[in-house]
Amino acid sequence: MQEQTIKQASDLYNVIGVPASEPTYRYLVAGEWRESANRELITIQSPIDDSLVGHVQACTAAEATEMCAAAAGAWKEWNARPVYERAEILHKAADLMAEHKAILSELLVMEIAKTRATAEEEVDRTIQLIGYFAEEGRRYYGEMIYADSFPGYSKDRICLVSREPYGVVLAISPFNYPLNLSASKIAPALITGNAVVFKPATAGCISALHMVEIFRMAGVPAGVINVITGKGSSIGDTLNGDPNVKMISFTGSTEIGRHLAHVAGMKRLMMELGGKDAAIVCDDCDL
Repeated sequence: MQEQTIKQASDLYNVIGVPASEPTYRYLVAGEWRESANRELITIQSPIDDSLVGHVQACTAAEATEMCAAAAGAWKEWNARPVYERAEILHKAADLMAEHKAILSELLVMEIAKTRATAEEEVDRTIQLIGYFAEEGRRYYGEMIYADSFPGYSKDRICLVSREPYGVVLAISPFNYPLNLSASKIAPALITGNAVVFKPATAGCISALHMVEIFRMAGVPAGVINVITGKGSSIGDTLNGDPNVKMISFTGSTEIGRHLAHVAGMKRLMMELGGKDAAIVCDDCDL
């Protein structure tokens, strides 16, 4: 699919794209799709044939800070909404993703060289995952613990446990599942009343930008979901160390995970690190 086909195939591009001769995308903060103040772009090329997929914003550290502040100002009102309303919005996002399955699948093929079948499978799994978290969130309140679990106490004493959102969750996703592993961070954070600052991997980020617009179209309020693109060396430490960020969910390399943990300090961390799928390439392999 060439650049003109992307524009024609997806009405999402009209919102997140920049009018330009080549597909160029904005970043989302406080409900507004913007171009970076530095006017710098990152070019995304297909690993299949090096053809142009599009350009994304190379955002600045100042823009990362602004985004974290916007999320901090938005999560309390979002958390005050009844959980069934948040669930309805997530279900609507899943429905909209199904409507845009063709363009999302095509972008996965172009950006990270998935096969058509595996790209469509990822979109389907992501739709199911969002719906799953929407339903689980309806029941994710807390629990009651009887005191007779401990010696010397009886059931006449109880402990009531309630679960409260952290506030701002930073979601950092990898390149290999741009939709599925992003939604696995975003959907549970949203349903439990958090706001999200989302930093997708550069490879695969265009499909991720489309997915964020789908969440916004479904009714996620301004500032509750935000997405930033750019070089990790420029904005990574700013995002990880921002005092408004209370929890970080990261999937990526062990080396980067160690650095992230050092910068994050006492923040809550949920990390999936390192690959374990070893491969042996024999001499007679036709590469």
